[in-house]
Amino acid sequence: MDFSNMEVTIDHIADAGAKIKAYATVTFDGMFKVHGVRLAESKQGLNSWYYNISGDSYFNFGYKTTDNAYHDCRTDGNKLKSSTNYILIGEKDGENARLYVNGILSKMSGSADNVMNNDAVYVGAGTRSESLKGEICEIIAHDKALSAEELAQAQTYLAQKYQIQTTQIIDDEMVVELALYVDGEQIREFSSNCTNYRRVLESGTTAAPEVTATAVVNGENVAVQVTQARGVPGTATVSVPSLNKTYTVSFSAMEKELANLKELELTDVTLLNGFWKNNYDTYYQKTLELTFDLLVRQGAIDNYEKVIAGATSGARQHPWNDGLLLETIRAAGDFMLVADKNSEQYKSLQERIDGYVDVIYRASLSSENGYLSTFTMIQTPGKYFDATGNARWYHDAYNFGCMAEAAVHYYEATGDLKLLYAACRFATFISDNYGYGTKADGSKKINMVPSHALPEEALLTLYKLLEENPALVSRLNTLDSKYTLDIRPENYADLVKFWVENHGNYDNRVNGANYGDYAQDSQYYFDQERGTGHAVRANLYYTGIAAAGLEFQDYTYLDSVDRIWTNIAEKQMYVTGAVGAIGADEAYGADYELPNDGYAETCAAAAYGFVSQYLQRAFGESTYADVLETELYNGVLGSIGLEGTSFTYQNPLNTGSTSRWTEHGCPCCPPMLLKFYAQLQKYIYTYNDNAVYVNQFISSEAVLDNGVTIRQETNMPWEGTATFTVSGKAATLYLRVPSWAEGAGVSVQVNGETYSYAMKDGYAVVPVNAGDTVRYTMELQARRVYADSNVEADKGKVSLAYGPVVYCLETVDNALETADSEILCALPKDAELRASYEKNLLGGVVVISTNGQNSAGETLSLKAVPYYTRGNRGASGAYVWIGEEIEASPIRCKNYLATATSTSHIENSPSAAFDGNGTTKWTASNASDVQYLAVDLGQAQDIGKVTLAFDSDQAWHFNVLYSLDGITWETYTDLSGNTTPQADYSFENTVNARYVAAEFIDTPVGYVSIYEMQVFAPNSETNLALNKLCGASGCMNNGKSAFALFDGQTKTRYCPNGESKPQSVTMDLGETAQITAMDILFEKPTNWTYNIQVSEDGVNWTEYVNETFQMTEDGTWHTVSKTASGRYVKFEITGTTGGVWGSAWELDIKTTNQPQTVIDRLKLRGTQPAAPDKSALQAAYNKGSEKVEANYTAESWNAYQKALENAKRVLDDADATQAQIDAAKEALDAAEQGLAAICQHVHTELRNASEVTTEKEGYTGDLWCLDCNTMIQKGTVIPKLEKPEKPGKPSRPSHSGSIISPNKPAASLPFTDVAVSDWYYASVRSAWENRLIDGVTETKYAPDQTLTVAQAVKLAAALHQLEMNGKVALSNGSPWYSTYVTYAVNNDIIEKEYLSYTAEQMNAPISRAEFVHIFYGATNSYKVLNQVADNAVPDVKTTDRYGSEIYTFYRAGILTGSDENGTFHPTSSIKRSEVATILTRMYDASQRQIISLS
Repeated sequence: MDFSNMEVTIDHIADAGAKIKAYATVTFDGMFKVHGVRLAESKQGLNSWYYNISGDSYFNFGYKTTDNAYHDCRTDGNKLKSSTNYILIGEKDGENARLYVNGILSKMSGSADNVMNNDAVYVGAGTRSESLKGEICEIIAHDKALSAEELAQAQTYLAQKYQIQTTQIIDDEMVVELALYVDGEQIREFSSNCTNYRRVLESGTTAAPEVTATAVVNGENVAVQVTQARGVPGTATVSVPSLNKTYTVSFSAMEKELANLKELELTDVTLLNGFWKNNYDTYYQKTLELTFDLLVRQGAIDNYEKVIAGATSGARQHPWNDGLLLETIRAAGDFMLVADKNSEQYKSLQERIDGYVDVIYRASLSSENGYLSTFTMIQTPGKYFDATGNARWYHDAYNFGCMAEAAVHYYEATGDLKLLYAACRFATFISDNYGYGTKADGSKKINMVPSHALPEEALLTLYKLLEENPALVSRLNTLDSKYTLDIRPENYADLVKFWVENHGNYDNRVNGANYGDYAQDSQYYFDQERGTGHAVRANLYYTGIAAAGLEFQDYTYLDSVDRIWTNIAEKQMYVTGAVGAIGADEAYGADYELPNDGYAETCAAAAYGFVSQYLQRAFGESTYADVLETELYNGVLGSIGLEGTSFTYQNPLNTGSTSRWTEHGCPCCPPMLLKFYAQLQKYIYTYNDNAVYVNQFISSEAVLDNGVTIRQETNMPWEGTATFTVSGKAATLYLRVPSWAEGAGVSVQVNGETYSYAMKDGYAVVPVNAGDTVRYTMELQARRVYADSNVEADKGKVSLAYGPVVYCLETVDNALETADSEILCALPKDAELRASYEKNLLGGVVVISTNGQNSAGETLSLKAVPYYTRGNRGASGAYVWIGEEIEASPIRCKNYLATATSTSHIENSPSAAFDGNGTTKWTASNASDVQYLAVDLGQAQDIGKVTLAFDSDQAWHFNVLYSLDGITWETYTDLSGNTTPQADYSFENTVNARYVAAEFIDTPVGYVSIYEMQVFAPNSETNLALNKLCGASGCMNNGKSAFALFDGQTKTRYCPNGESKPQSVTMDLGETAQITAMDILFEKPTNWTYNIQVSEDGVNWTEYVNETFQMTEDGTWHTVSKTASGRYVKFEITGTTGGVWGSAWELDIKTTNQPQTVIDRLKLRGTQPAAPDKSALQAAYNKGSEKVEANYTAESWNAYQKALENAKRVLDDADATQAQIDAAKEALDAAEQGLAAICQHVHTELRNASEVTTEKEGYTGDLWCLDCNTMIQKGTVIPKLEKPEKPGKPSRPSHSGSIISPNKPAASLPFTDVAVSDWYYASVRSAWENRLIDGVTETKYAPDQTLTVAQAVKLAAALHQLEMNGKVALSNGSPWYSTYVTYAVNNDIIEKEYLSYTAEQMNAPISRAEFVHIFYGATNSYKVLNQVADNAVPDVKTTDRYGSEIYTFYRAGILTGSDENGTFHPTSSIKRSEVATILTRMYDASQRQIISLS
């Protein structure tokens, strides 16, 4: 067959816009076709051969079996280039297959079925949408396999004809041995089919290594020519003239220097109370047990039992369940390593795991060679890895890796040897038979790389444990006499290197296995430029490369993985840290291919976090820790429910419904996230010599082996301050400057003094001495985050974040209009973002509030919550990205009533309330306004009952209305004042009506959702409203319902429930209108046969158009210009070509005047002003008759009577407005509250010394009732005769007691959390009685709560004013502390710098030293009570910042220290219990302490 100069197209190559010339000769014994990305694949696609260009621009030749496994010959290291000529030769001969590209061979051999079929042959394009963009100039097909000589003749013919340089085709029987060496070290991954190799050298290297080579053909040495690289960078060339082969070795130097940072052991770091300690404890206490339960139910233990029993069938799914169980054991080991070993939790968990380990151990002993992957052993006994024919499915290498890591971690936690023994048996079996070198029998080891990565890092972990513990190796070798071992850790290390280096090398693979891009097996690691394939496999492979690079100090490894990591971080990672956007194969897509409804598997994000941690250790740069932080707070954290027992597998950024599962057919996410968070302590710090890198801001204490101890206290992620206390020895802290804080900046204080820091690799460098305290402040603020401009899905959109936490809009909080995975509302660029902490929401979170716009341009209140909290309040839509502008539409949304013959996705459209399905529901788009839901019964008739089913039990406020004409409405039932929570309502009342509507006045929960609204005739159970014309004032998501056809959005479409036709949508315009034209936007290019009919009564119809429209391009509108008169329109699709469904994006009906719809009239009804409500005023007025004049003072009684008289006038005024009514009610309430009761007891005048501020003033005294403990009348100040000078700081008054006279009766302390037995009781009582401090509530003092800077300033200002004026007249401002800060600055209590403090700084915990400083300024007179020598306080020097003030307080008896030595702890926070004591001592000299401090 000769297909000459045939033009075809493809869109999956590296340079999609360029022409590619492809010349092909293909020989094999089956059928062949050229078809897009699959240049050759039969129609059925199974047991068939394909010939293609892969997505990353390599040539493939192979076949696909009935179980969907792919077997490829793929070119190695030589991507196809645009405008380049190629000769492709594909050959199939029985069970053998070969691919030649310009003579270079890729070979596959083994169980390749000898398949013949008669499917159609496609050239250029076939059953898929992709096609080749280029030129195929000649195709030659043969009905037999050709000899090497015949192949060479065919190639020579094509090479000469098209002037293509080729390589000699070598006969299969020719034995060729080639070897390349770099400075004497062999390139062990060498394959004759790969011509280009790379080596990366240490940073700064300029001299190139020496390259040597040998070549042996059929036992004879042949000449080799080597041209050395001239320097670095540079390339050495190796030529073998007799084979017409040329190889290159390229050299480059690393651009980065290695930091080689150490990680801390889990036992070196203690988590302190806070956000992460709470989560960590939840995962240990709840999630671990739940995960084991899940896996046991999946049969993970059953399969081990079956292996022990010798079963050869009946394995329980899935093949990877071994690995999931073992991953969970690994995580448990890490948790247990730092847990309380005497706790019941620990003992119970160990007993459980020990039981599992016993079963695994017995299963291992039942395996003769140590191989232990249960599903494979049961289903394909005797076949391992690639020999199974589908290792991608069987996961046996993955299961081994999970066993290796579980064995190490569980051994380290418990000392268990059984699992370690089983893992070493398995590892020894693999290393003896696979990898580099030869087997015991002298044959070459098999080339096998894991089709699911993880074994690379896991085996390395096992190697390190054994290499460092020779005694442990000896114990394991003889642990069980049935199988003694010969463990050689160096063989494990060698196998790790083999697995890293031989992805993309198919020489000596069983069955010619090639896992392609899916398993990062399409090319060598050093040629891989970007994340590709199955995202979990990819990231675990990259983790292995990074781990091996660090361990073996291999620059090529580290440079390669860093290049791939950077590609992912910059071009393939979502703002949440999620990766792997493509659902097909759970894979990475193209660069910037990040759809908001992308796949985003949990395990992929966790694995990417692992890579990031290794690279931070390698290079010491903050960008890796930034990404890990993103995974910690978003990508991984978002996959587990707040309670620790529910999960998500996928984590798309925008989704119409998010719910969390507790049971799953493939529960792979819980084990992975447990592994991730079980290592939490290791993420916080890394170090080297005296440098300590603070990578994560998590409350913790770390003890380093370099003698440094560092304690970190922080309230991240809600507060941006971290305080570090260093002890042991001097160190240099490297404090990460998060990428999210770079714009706002950070500040550093060392021992209270501002420190000007230098930057290195994204870290603030702060040298410290032992005993120093560092306060590190990162400004937290609600902020907008934008995607890279290359991400098409997010152009014009914005996301929200606060610190490291990414936010989303949940439909449970917001009335959002949505279309598929997008929201149709907008967040304008100038909308203010307001962050506030809500302690009772979702475990306590900062929320971001703002104002947006709905599609109609109306203001919409928006509330964003952290992305990780989504789906914790039931199923809910969640959206990270929102547009900043409402997209302009050439058409406007209409509120027609409508119905359709069928709908594929009804979503939240009005039809959902009238479809008879109790699981679908209509949801309003904006519950802040009055909402309407209406139905047309088709004709006027008697109705006897209306029912509504809401989606939750609430006190819903609504009315049911009815109408004969859709214009005038009457009330069927009124529940606008409903106070009874319920979901289901039923009302019976016989009326005659055609239209029935529900009017939702407001909502108690921020939304309105109706499962079903039904209408019944009297004494009938037939739903008259079922599938009738209906509509609503708005809905959250029209889905693909009839309402998507006229919503003004070209992103939404009507789609029926299937391919069958005809399908139609009927619409009611609301009134007869003069139609001038109709614009139609059908779904896609095809031939559309359709008709439109119009009617004035919905019964008699007139044809408007009946035609076939040939649509040739997407987005092409079709206009029918024709006049007609009608109220009802029926749009019907009767036929299409190519099996296209009857779907359309939009139908825009043009009229001379915009008709008023039924919904429009209902909305106008809702705008009529309601009658003024006097009920509340009447109730307040009626209370007046219950009061007796003799019980109140004359003054207060007279004021109350005047308010009553005014209320009576308003009540009697028929024209009174609501504003007048409300004002009268407010005045009456105030007068009632001002009524002063007359006490019948004897009253006593008490003088208050603090009211006398100068000798020229006097005070009459307060009048008190001792029996009631109530002040009857406030005393009067006698004004001064002359204006005093502005006072300075006051001297302490001469009083020696409390400010209230000792004669004043003691009031009962209202705080339930302060007991008489508490050491601070007297101080709290005194401070409260003296009006120095209040509780946090009326009944709660919160003695253990930490004081903030703002609270300290308020107390100091109050103390100063109380001493000056005898009372506190200050009140909260905006922000609340502003009044006190201004007062304190104006009165020289604090410095002016406090005026510029941010909210973050003011709300941060105050140190004890700064507290003294602020309170020292409240007064300047302190009598010396104690003789305290300079520097006598152990942890304070007089020269320290605030040191002299601290010593003044010690000498005045205000401070005494926390122990017998008088230790002060200047950098620690201060509790409210301590504050009360200090306040009392400051104000009351008699309360001061005599101490002994010298």
